[in-house]
Amino acid sequence: MIRSLTDNLGTLALALVLAIFVWFVAIQETNPIDEQPYREPVRVVMLNMPVGTVLTDAAGAVLSDPPNESIEVVVRGPRQVLAELQPSNFEAIVDLSTVPLGGADVPVVVTVDNPLVSIVQQDVESVRIHLEQFRSRSLPITLSIVGEPALGHIAGEPVMETQTVTLEGPASRVDPVQEAQARLSIEGAREAVEEAVAVRLTDARGRLVTGLEAYPTQILVRVPVSKSDEYAELFVTVNITGTTAPGYRLVDYSVEPQRVTIFGPPEAVAALPGFVSTSVVDVSGADTDLVQRVGLQVPEKVTLIGDQTVLVILDVEPILTSLTVPWKPTVQGPDSGLAATISPETVSVSLVGPLALMESFDPETDLSLTLNLYGIEPGSYQLLPAAFSNVAGVEIEGVLPSALLVEIYPLAMATPAPVVTGTATLTSTLTPGLPSTPAPTPVQ
Repeated sequence: MIRSLTDNLGTLALALVLAIFVWFVAIQETNPIDEQPYREPVRVVMLNMPVGTVLTDAAGAVLSDPPNESIEVVVRGPRQVLAELQPSNFEAIVDLSTVPLGGADVPVVVTVDNPLVSIVQQDVESVRIHLEQFRSRSLPITLSIVGEPALGHIAGEPVMETQTVTLEGPASRVDPVQEAQARLSIEGAREAVEEAVAVRLTDARGRLVTGLEAYPTQILVRVPVSKSDEYAELFVTVNITGTTAPGYRLVDYSVEPQRVTIFGPPEAVAALPGFVSTSVVDVSGADTDLVQRVGLQVPEKVTLIGDQTVLVILDVEPILTSLTVPWKPTVQGPDSGLAATISPETVSVSLVGPLALMESFDPETDLSLTLNLYGIEPGSYQLLPAAFSNVAGVEIEGVLPSALLVEIYPLAMATPAPVVTGTATLTSTLTPGLPSTPAPTPVQ
């Protein structure tokens, strides 16, 4: 039997080869070998960065990722295997272990963890890497106080939250820094100024240096500000005398500036009442607003700082009074062939205006109160009379009642009656009138 197997060994080997060939052909038919771009870019990873170095671009700015963050590859392998590949199956590595300080081209090595797949092409073969020496140093902060506090105030010694700043970054950015500056304005301050201000890094020529980390980036600075014993701010009061023109009154006044600064011995300044008066401002006979520039009554031993005068503005207005007039409206209409009755016959007209105008107001010539009935069909209506003042400055506040009951009917229905001027039954324009006018009443 052994001899029989030995005689047939060649046949068996040939059969095995034929079987493998048939299997391979079958596999090729169902899962052929393809070559195609992978559907997603492969992320590039940097490894083995030398200790004490930092990655930068050509200008020295720090980079957290390689210049090319990802690359595209073409792969070869069975079609089904390629379809199942995931991004995690790939690695694109840039090895920095042998990169010298400065610039160098470093190859990008792409691998895939499936033995049936090979990388046949990649769009980036190498990347330009710049490595610089990492530098860290501390620098004192120079504080600049700009501006002056308000007049009569004194600035004390500034207090900084910290005195130094720590710089970290590539040597090309850290080494040129010569000064760390902080700047705070106290211009016009009347009380302590406290503010978080930025720390600026400058080189020997005063130019701003960026591209590195500074800790802290801003600091809290406080500058105490207090009043000087030799200065004081006083409010300005206006010394007014006289009486406005009859029928007018002083409503209000204002002064610019509202406060002034004086200088003098501390004991004289401390004795001041807190205000200073203007020279006398006379409003006698005033019937309009007044604008005057006047001096100040400065106490002895002290000196006024700045402008020696102030601007005073006085608001003078007419005194308003009210007047109520009982009056009959002038009826216009109605149309031909119609008659009308109005109820009530007399209304109360309320007027308001300056006292001088109201004292001479004559309703006969200065008041217009009309009721227009033209174009209105027979019937009952509530109509509003039109009231106007013919004197500028005197206004109509209201008419009571505001609406009159009007009955319009054909003239044939009217009961004959004598025509009386000023009555409520009219067929033509009436002339109003009253025997006397009540005295005006001042507005409270």
